[in-house]
Amino acid sequence: GIAGRRALARIKLLDEQLPTFFRAFGSTAGVIGASMSKVIAGILHNDFGPLNPLVRRLHKRLKAGLNPILCWRFFEAESESEFVHKYCEVFMDALNHGGAPPKVGRLFSDTCNQMLILRRKRAQVVSYLKGVLMPLQVTVVAILALMKGLIGILSVFAAKIASITVVTLVPPFFLDVYFFTVATGLTLGNALALHFLEGESRFHLLYYLGIFLLLSGVAYFGITLFVDHYLGSFTQFGSKLSGAMPEAVK
Repeated sequence: GIAGRRALARIKLLDEQLPTFFRAFGSTAGVIGASMSKVIAGILHNDFGPLNPLVRRLHKRLKAGLNPILCWRFFEAESESEFVHKYCEVFMDALNHGGAPPKVGRLFSDTCNQMLILRRKRAQVVSYLKGVLMPLQVTVVAILALMKGLIGILSVFAAKIASITVVTLVPPFFLDVYFFTVATGLTLGNALALHFLEGESRFHLLYYLGIFLLLSGVAYFGITLFVDHYLGSFTQFGSKLSGAMPEAVK
């Protein structure tokens, strides 16, 4: 999941430069009015950030006389971005069907910017939801672990005084099944909610599953250690009480 997130972050940097590339290509093509190879050569001095290596390779292929459509296909594939692929496809279709390069370049630049703004707004919503779901995950798992620990202590105490009272408790096995069922269901539901809301890559599902499972594990073991070390004195009290019970009964 983390590896996928890193790759996606790199691809997003490419997407951010695509509007600038379209605008520069359109304006240069409108001024030069030459072949596509010369147009790309005219914008090589521009800084497109992480898009620069792809633009240089596109220019080399066009300069070598390869089919322009094939050169753009390589450009799209090397970017590994669905965003770049979709907009470059339509951009080339618009130019091949006689669209004026300056107008096409401005139109695609503005459209890409609008889509990137919507992506940023969606990222803000996802960040807000993460700020709600992650503490909720920790809280629910902590409460379940605390309940499990307290019932375990009560079971030990009940076993000590079983001679004078009858206390029926849930077996530890069923408690474990219940705890892991709820924790797993909550983890899967939260991860799917963030994944579908973000909706960019399958790596997000793996990433969020890993994060929620990690938070659940930390909360579970933290509360378990707390119960064992600080609340375990109740079992010692129960042991002393069970030793005094026969004398009290007599």
